Amino acid sequence: MRNDDIMVKTGGKAHEFLGTLVQSDADFVPAPSSSIHIIDMKSKPKTFTKGVLTSDIIVIDLLSGTNQSEAEEIIKLLRQPLHEQGGKPQKLVVLSSVMSWVNTPKASECYQDSDFAKRVPTPKYQYLKNLENLALTASKINLNLRVHVVCSGLPYGNGEANDIFYEFFRRAWLSSHPELAALPVIGSGQNSLPTIHVSDLARCVRSLVEAKEPSQKQYFIAVDQCKQRKQKEIMQAISSTLGSGALKEVALHDVIHEDWVELMSLDLQIKTSPEFLDGAKWHCADGITSETMMMLNIEFNHFRGLFPLKVYIGGPPLSGKTHFATKLAQSYGIPHLKIYDMIQEAQQANDDFAEEIKVKVEELKDIEVAAYEKTRKKKDPDMDRSTLKPRLPDEILRRIVRAKINSPACMNKGFILDGFPRNATDANSVFLNAIPEDQENKEKELPSWPGFASDDKIIPQYVVMFEAEDAFLKAKAKEI
Repeated sequence: MRNDDIMVKTGGKAHEFLGTLVQSDADFVPAPSSSIHIIDMKSKPKTFTKGVLTSDIIVIDLLSGTNQSEAEEIIKLLRQPLHEQGGKPQKLVVLSSVMSWVNTPKASECYQDSDFAKRVPTPKYQYLKNLENLALTASKINLNLRVHVVCSGLPYGNGEANDIFYEFFRRAWLSSHPELAALPVIGSGQNSLPTIHVSDLARCVRSLVEAKEPSQKQYFIAVDQCKQRKQKEIMQAISSTLGSGALKEVALHDVIHEDWVELMSLDLQIKTSPEFLDGAKWHCADGITSETMMMLNIEFNHFRGLFPLKVYIGGPPLSGKTHFATKLAQSYGIPHLKIYDMIQEAQQANDDFAEEIKVKVEELKDIEVAAYEKTRKKKDPDMDRSTLKPRLPDEILRRIVRAKINSPACMNKGFILDGFPRNATDANSVFLNAIPEDQENKEKELPSWPGFASDDKIIPQYVVMFEAEDAFLKAKAKEI
């Protein structure tokens, strides 16, 4: 809604914004300018009062930690009779939360905005309902005041600055730590969590603020149209995209002191107001799902300044690459990828590729046993299959490495790739994507790789090559 950049060119009067400051968000508040002013109720009460009574539009954001007494004072100022304010038309939008419904009895059908009188909060969130009701009755006293209460779902997105889902995004992002690998799910996790992306919530509020024909309706509900609102499904989407994919059911009494416990225990089925659906283009209408998590992951990384560090370290055996790769991985807290470890992890996974690897290993063992039996003498012992460690084909090794560096941990944090790829053929298979024939002429090809394009998401930013003289390497080999 800022238009000072346009008004500078046209010579018109720019919109002016007055705002109170929530201390936790001080780092994100735009610097005061000719169009933005910070007002304080305690230090300058007269300026504060004048700012409230002379503003055309007032938005009270109860989601972001607005001081309760400050919100109540603003509403009381606006509740003054018409003659005391000089008849200035004003619009008040109160941004509240579904936590004002937290104790509402379950219903056979989804609640909608017309059911707002049925909402029941817990004592902790009674203040939300009190402020909502105070605002809803203000227009009966001040006839020039139009009031809208927007009941918001649990907000997410844009880096999780609201702190509601931040803890779970953080834990999933740090999933290499064993204590954080599994995201907690309270009980069975079958409770319904109404949610909304902060960009969609902002659009809903803006649609009320900018409406040319003011709505007579006072209470609105802003939630996304997610069909998978269960707590467990949301946690699974976060864990699978950012982390290990693991979940852990926890009892309510074990997490009762966690800041998020009441929010994640909410069980409410509620519909968004139709006014927010008509012709609206939603940023994330489907909520937190496996399909939308890639976008939310990018938002989280960008907002938090979390950019992956991708390093390849190569060199001959015993040249010290693993030693220094380990130190780099520990220093930066990113995965250290060694080919043996990646093979073991791929074999132990619960997917089709793991089964394919196991079948191939057994085939290779059969070949070794058959070759042994063919040349075996009577005095030779039976071959123990369990001790055999056949070398996997290069094609499978390349698929293992490519799958690993495309995993959530590596996509988010990066990786130290230790000793693989070993040659140009390996590198081409791991880091290049084939360009479909119908798109070859449209893509900008690198001359060295006709028909292929580099995958910038996984290609290393830094390459470190170790070198050593043969005599030095042979001497180290003899010491082992």
